Amino acid sequence: MVTPASKANEERFNGRARIVRDIVMGVLAEAPASFSLVGSKMVGKSRLLHFLASDEGPLLGDDFADARPTPFRDAGRTLVVRIDANLPDAQADFMAYLVAQVAAAIQREHLLPQSSAADSTHPMQLMALLQRLNQKGYRPVLLLDSFDRVFATLPMDTVNELRPLTRLAAVVVATEQPLIDLDPDRSASPLFNMMTPIFIGLLEPDAARNWMELYAHEHPGIRRCLDELLLLTGTHPYLLRRMGDILEEVSRMLPGDEQVGPAHLPLLRLRLAEHGRSLFEMHWRRLLAPPAPLNKPAVLALVQRLAEGPLPLSALGSDESNIVNWIFNQALITFGAARSSSSDATGNASGKETHAGAAICYEFFSPLLTEFLRERLNEL
Repeated sequence: MVTPASKANEERFNGRARIVRDIVMGVLAEAPASFSLVGSKMVGKSRLLHFLASDEGPLLGDDFADARPTPFRDAGRTLVVRIDANLPDAQADFMAYLVAQVAAAIQREHLLPQSSAADSTHPMQLMALLQRLNQKGYRPVLLLDSFDRVFATLPMDTVNELRPLTRLAAVVVATEQPLIDLDPDRSASPLFNMMTPIFIGLLEPDAARNWMELYAHEHPGIRRCLDELLLLTGTHPYLLRRMGDILEEVSRMLPGDEQVGPAHLPLLRLRLAEHGRSLFEMHWRRLLAPPAPLNKPAVLALVQRLAEGPLPLSALGSDESNIVNWIFNQALITFGAARSSSSDATGNASGKETHAGAAICYEFFSPLLTEFLRERLNEL
């Protein structure tokens, strides 16, 4: 059953304010900037692109007009086209699909009279459409989700033909790995080498707390255990979103006017561990297959040390820096003053720091993830 509250939770976009602002100001600048969003699965890249493409979002929504550069406060001057490269049609012939989607958006918004360029290549057709939009004063913004599914298949001739594209349109691509790791030659081309990389990871603590505060408006009883819930979610957007669903689920179980609160922490913890299992499994599979040149035994050895508790910066060897950077980019660990990730007998998580003036440490973002990885490591 989908309740109004759970539907609002699915549609609501939270956090990433700085990233959204940088992208909006960049893609709508006088000379359009392009970006590559890099982050692991389930960290919110697709949701961010959906938000950017939404009629109510920062590029097109009336509520955001004052935050946009003056020439584009009128959303009618911006054409946003979002492409999901996971779709079969996109993978069958990405350029043909891209051209068709841009042409369809132009016709849907009645921006240009229809024309035909069937005799030219798809890259040249795309360039012609973008050129016409520019001449009419429009700013095309292309949002290419799951771009790693097609990036390495783009013929170099196509990449070369598209060199002028970023002068005519802003492009934002989302991938799980940096473009240079996917294909060094293509990433070095003028089409891609000027893209600003943005790593999408865990939310900033203030953004996560604001998100949880929204839940507290609907479930006032959780205000007394907000720190414990934030520790469990670990500021991960997927777990924060699932927490909203869990609060609705548990609330429906309670009798009368009883509110979800501290007494229900063991149940909330149990349900979040279950909801988060797909996320944890995904990370575990990734840890078992690290990219070259990382060494799998060395990766698992560091994971074992992290699973035993917060790891001070001073305890890391110089040969572990590449592993730590990779794990950090997977949105698996936090960096800062160590927090307590232990639980009492009832399963209540403590959100307090281990001690005043705690050392700067790396640790897994949630005690639930730590427990999951301990179990998997014991099975090896």
